[in-house]
This record gives sequence, C-alpha cells and structure tokens, in this order.
Amino acid sequence: MQITDITQRLQDAGFSCRPSQQRMIQAVAASIHHRYILLCEGGTGIGKSFGYLLGVLSQAQAKKHTLIIATATIQLMEQLANKDIPQVEKLLGLSLNIEIAKGRRRYICHHKFYALDDLLMLERLTPLHNALEKENWSGDRDSLNVKIDDNLWQKISTDRAGCLNHRCHFFKECAFFSARERQKSADIIITNHATLLADIWLGLGKILPEPEKSTYIIDEAHHLPEQSINSLAQELSLHSSKEYIQETKQLLLKCKPLFDDPPKSFFSAFDFSEQIIDRLTSLKKILQLNFKDRATGKEWVFLDDFPKSLAEEFNHLANLTRTCLTQVSLFAEYFENTHIDSLEKKQQYQSRLEFIINMLETMLTTWQHFPNKEDNQGARQARWITLKQNKEQDDYRFHLSLIDTSHKLAELFWQRAPEAITLCSATLKISGQFQHFARKIGLHLQNSHTVKSISCPSPFAYAQSQLIIPKLKSAPTHTNDQHLQEFQTFLKALLQEFSQGCLVLFTSQKSLENTFAMLPKGLQNKVTCQGDLPKQQLIKKFKHPIDQGKPHALFGLQSLAEGLDLPGHYCKTLIIQKIPFAMPNTPQAQTREHALKLQNKNVFIEHTLPEAHLRLIQWTGRLIRTESDQGKLVLFDDRIIYKTYGKKLLASLPAFEVHHPSSWQETVELVI
Repeated sequence: MQITDITQRLQDAGFSCRPSQQRMIQAVAASIHHRYILLCEGGTGIGKSFGYLLGVLSQAQAKKHTLIIATATIQLMEQLANKDIPQVEKLLGLSLNIEIAKGRRRYICHHKFYALDDLLMLERLTPLHNALEKENWSGDRDSLNVKIDDNLWQKISTDRAGCLNHRCHFFKECAFFSARERQKSADIIITNHATLLADIWLGLGKILPEPEKSTYIIDEAHHLPEQSINSLAQELSLHSSKEYIQETKQLLLKCKPLFDDPPKSFFSAFDFSEQIIDRLTSLKKILQLNFKDRATGKEWVFLDDFPKSLAEEFNHLANLTRTCLTQVSLFAEYFENTHIDSLEKKQQYQSRLEFIINMLETMLTTWQHFPNKEDNQGARQARWITLKQNKEQDDYRFHLSLIDTSHKLAELFWQRAPEAITLCSATLKISGQFQHFARKIGLHLQNSHTVKSISCPSPFAYAQSQLIIPKLKSAPTHTNDQHLQEFQTFLKALLQEFSQGCLVLFTSQKSLENTFAMLPKGLQNKVTCQGDLPKQQLIKKFKHPIDQGKPHALFGLQSLAEGLDLPGHYCKTLIIQKIPFAMPNTPQAQTREHALKLQNKNVFIEHTLPEAHLRLIQWTGRLIRTESDQGKLVLFDDRIIYKTYGKKLLASLPAFEVHHPSSWQETVELVI
C-alpha cells in the first residue's frame, strides 16, 4: 500500500496525519523495503506508535515476516495490543494474529505448584488453586484475578533453572510453552526490551522467531543501553551459595536409596560439595577481616587490581565448583537414564538437579570472572561486594556488571539480524546528532547494515509557553547548599501563590526530602511527594485536589519524570531544581569514570554531559503534552546561559519563549 493511500485512509477515518507523522511513516517504510537500520527521533505528540505501525505493517505482511515490537513497559505493551494495533488493523483492512511475549517469570510452573508441601504456603495459594482447577485460568499472572505476594509467586513461577521442558509431566498444560507455541503463528509479537535482549544474548531465534523471518521495531529505544547492561548484570550471595551446596548434598542423599549401587559421580559430587562449603567459610572469614577497612559504607568497589588473598580464594572456589558441576551433571545424566518406579519423584528430583546445575554454573561464572577487570572479550566490568546485615548473620553479595555492552550488541544483534530494524524514541539526539546513542548501542562496530537517521519534530506550539531561567546568587553545584536554600526560598514563595497543577523535579532524594521538610504544614498539605506509593496511585493522589479546583504540587525524581503524562491544568508549571547531572555514586559509574580517565578521556564531555542532556530534554517534555497545552517552565540553573555547554543544552530544548529574570522574586511574579 502506498503512503498516500495510508494518509488518505487516516484522514477518512477522522485522524489528522501530521507532517512529522507522515515523514516517519515514509522513513520506516523505506527502511523496511531497503533493509537498513533506522534511528528515528519522534517529538512529543506526533503519534509514534501509529507512525511506525503504518510504515511497517503492509511491508512486513508482504514479506511474510513476523513483526517484533519491543517496548519499555507492560503498560505500553498492552496499549499496543489493545488499542493502537487494532485501530491500525481497521485502517489498513488487515486481520492480524497478535501475541504478547513475556518472560518466564510471568507464568506459573505447574510442577513447582503441585510439588509444594508447605501447609502454610498451600493455604495462601488456595485462591490460585481454585483459579487453575475451576476457572480455567491460563497460568499467566497478568490474567489472574486474585492478588498474590511477589515472594510467593517467585516460588511457583517458571524459570530456566529447573525446567524439565518436554520431559515434564505438565508440559502440555504449561502456560509458558503454550504461549511460545502460539507465537509461532503470530503476525505481530509484542514484547519488552528484557525479552528481546534475552533472545539476543542466547543467539536470536531461541525465544522469539528466527531473525531471517522477522522485522524489528524497538520503541522507547533510549532505554536500550541501560537495559542491555542490566540484563547481563550478575549477583551472587555468599549465604545463598552455601545453601545451594547444602541442598546439593541433601538431594544427593535423597537420591541414594533409589540405587543399589550409586555411580562414582554421586560420591564425587558429594565430596566436592563439602569442600566448597569449607572454602565458602574461609572466604567469609577473609571478608570479615578486610571489609570494614576497604569498603565505603556497606560497599567494596574494585577499580584496579584484586586483593591477592581474595583472588586465591576465588580461584580455589572456581576449581572446586567446576569439578562439582561436572560430577553433578554426570549424575543427573545417569539419573535420567535410570528407571525409577515413582515418575512423580523422578521428575521432582530431576527438576532440582537441573536447578542445582544452573546455580553451580552461575557460581562458577562469578568465581572465575570476579577477580578480573575485564570479561573474556576485553570489556571493562564493574565489580563490587555489598554487606547485608541482619540479626541472624552477615551476608556478602558479589556483583558483576559490564559498563558498556556496545560490542555485544554489535556482534550478537546488528551483525546477525539480516532484516530491517527501526529504533524510535522521543530522545535519541545529543546536540542535534545521533552519534552518542549509536555508539552506546554499538552501531559503529557493525558493518552488516547501513544506518540512517531521521528527526520528526513535535507539532506543538512551544513558543506559546515560557522558559524562565532566573539569575542566581549561588552556583548550582552538587556541593553548594546555598543554591538549595535559594531554591527552597523561591519554591516556598511560589507555592503560597500558585493556583493550578505544578510539577517539581529534583536531582536527588535528599534535596527533595529537605525541601519538603522545610515547608510550613499548610504548604505541605498542598504537596504530594514521590515515595512508597506506586506511580499510578501517586498520580491519582496528586490529581484529586486539582480535580476539585484546588492547587497542588507533585515533587518527584527522574524515576517519576520518565514517561509522566500530566496534560492541561495538571501541569501548568514545571520547575526543575537544576540541570540533572548524575553523581558517580554507583559502582558502575565509578568504574566507567575510572576507565575513561585511564584512556585520558574527559569524563564530563564523554559521559556526564550527554546523559544530563538527554535527561533535561526528557524533563522539559513533561510540560506540554497536547496541542492545546500552555505552561511555564522554571529552570533554576543559570549555567545554561553562561556556560559553553549550557548554550548547547539551551539550543536543544523546545523553542520556548525565554525569560531571564534578575532574581527569584521576579521569577515568582512571572510564573504567577
């Protein structure tokens, strides 16, 4: 179908096809036809979902490809499945089979569920049992009509560790594998970034359809760099490791009576399990002696060489775990090929053996890689140990995380996916260029695809709204308390006069809490703070007084600002405490900064500034959400005027009418 035909159908159905949306449709269609990678930045309000769907669907259908759409959240997945795609189907006259691909943890494991013998737990699961037995519940947690505790769900949901696959007695009823089977005949598969990344790391085509028959759309693509790092991060608890090894011994002892003459692997696995427990005890003693002297608070970060005493313990543990893993695997193979009278008992033990093998593999990976600054491919990794204290005992946790996955994405995705890939988001550019994002996801390291980019600007009339940047007495640096005090004085005065919805975004939890605490009780009653409430409940609480005609403010952080939609009178004023530069206070950030310095690179230019740039654009995008919106944005940071980098930041923001009042008092007058 031609683009002109699509545009005409949109108009006939009562939709307005904006120039930017039409441009996006054409760009996506061209990328599918010519099989290249497209980076598409679509401004707020252009209708990105319709833009890529209308551009891709006819092409994917003609090629008989499965369209794989990966987006950021369950809410966005459901919006695509229940609203956007059905509307586009109707417009294009198509009838499509749509499936949602979720991770294993969203489905119940029948084997785990029916193997439970904890009476208290079984009592808590009665409603779920009724749903399975009497209400034809599919096993998908998202379709369950009863609430279930997350910790309880973890014990009965499916995962790769311990899954018997087709050998399981419940394989035909398995909700996870049933969903995977349905996906084979799907025209469109909607998934999240985590599931797409899991398929990429496994080699493509293991969870989602084969790449040769797939066309990919990655929505909210600005999340991809961080999501890819998080998806490969590892965490191992010393206490849990000891428990896994104890369980290995206990399971072996349970299996022993089933054999007249247990195989050699049985005795070897048992012996090496005992040796591992001894080594774990030795490792804990070393950590107890050294942790307080080396750690910052409850975190010990390793930037350079690894302590020799720890390296020796990790090396011993790696050797013992490797041998134990081999012996348990041999025993599991022997067990599978041995006739056991009780099929139920055999499957139960097989499942636990599979689980233990998986855990031993995880332990081995940690012991092997933790002492090294780089992974097997030479990529720098962050390494740190945390101390978790409780009344019963201290537990040490070992964390491994790459700081850059660009090389892995290049090798395992961009180089291997033969068809078109579109990545779209409202925030992909830095100073008008896509290079920073392209480097972060490894597009510069691949040579299989042409990479093109397009920017589709927002249709909103930003010039009808105001950007107010007051002249400040104090510099808005991380360590300057005077700036926070000046900001608080301004905010207090403003909250005494404002009349509608106001969103205030802070750069740290501490500054948010301090600001709220200094407000008089009467003003605190006019403020809702981000805290323990889930996001939707928080927004509902904030909107309630505004719906009754009362002014109200919402205090939040980056995690709230992401994707926040407060149209009309809910957000007539947006206040940003200062340019959102991130502090290098995480092990990953510290490792990244250290690595850049070793390469004689400027950390601020290479990483800190680009990330703040993207975050500032996201934050300013909270003000204008519809074509009729107008509002006022106060950025309480005049570095954006007098710093060289600030001028570039300012040029990247929407074309607001800009004001530079000489004081915070003038700013209050402008806003009110």
